[in-house]
Amino acid sequence: MRASLRDNAPAFLLVLASAILVVAFSMPIGAERLARTQYQRMEGFVGSFETAREPAAGAAGVPTSGTETWGLMAQAVRQKYSPIEANALLSRVETLTKAKKADEKEAFRLERVKARKLIALKAAPVVAVSSASVKPEVRVPVVAATPAPETSDSVGEIYENDPAKYSLDASAAQGTIALRLKGLSRSGSRYVLKVAVTNRGGDDFFVREFALRDGQEIIGSKSLVRLFVEPGRTREGFVVFEKPRTGAVVHVALKEDKEKGRIVELAVPYPF
Repeated sequence: MRASLRDNAPAFLLVLASAILVVAFSMPIGAERLARTQYQRMEGFVGSFETAREPAAGAAGVPTSGTETWGLMAQAVRQKYSPIEANALLSRVETLTKAKKADEKEAFRLERVKARKLIALKAAPVVAVSSASVKPEVRVPVVAATPAPETSDSVGEIYENDPAKYSLDASAAQGTIALRLKGLSRSGSRYVLKVAVTNRGGDDFFVREFALRDGQEIIGSKSLVRLFVEPGRTREGFVVFEKPRTGAVVHVALKEDKEKGRIVELAVPYPF
């Protein structure tokens, strides 16, 4: 009897160990054991697993995190399959899940890049319009001051304020027109000649111009004399002319602007 028990002891121990393992694998472990969680057997389970996403805010029911869902699925797989098959299946599911996460992450990155490019394209015209709306600064060109035109009054003031002016007393007449030279002043490179025109007749006459010459050479000049001279009136004015050559004999001629075209001419008694 003892010999048969001794011979069958290895087989008995093997059966006992198998029974213990079956009981151990059929019982929940960890927090599930303490909470007495019961699992539904997954008969004929076919499919793949992926980490469950958290429900959106405001969704009905108690949210379950992805880690907890994965733990529940892993426990169910380990109950259904042997340890080797369960580990292989879970590794395969985890690999597929990581690859899917990587694809989703890359797709999300591409969407962000596309959105940034779209925003940049939409913002470009706005920048162009805003830059075009800036008005350039308008610069007013600086215009050089134009000297005031010479008048009889301005030239007369220069003549009267010249302490070195030279008094003249020369006259000539042609019919009822008399011309008198009263003085000469120098202003820079020009001379100012003061003249007086008298109308001794009973008709009006008009002064066309005063002309100056040195022999046969005309001297550039400008007349500032009243053109209209009434009967019995004397009009004073000025003749501005360029500096003649040294030793020149300058003649001044008054020309009448009428059919008669009378000319009154005399020499300027001044040593140039």
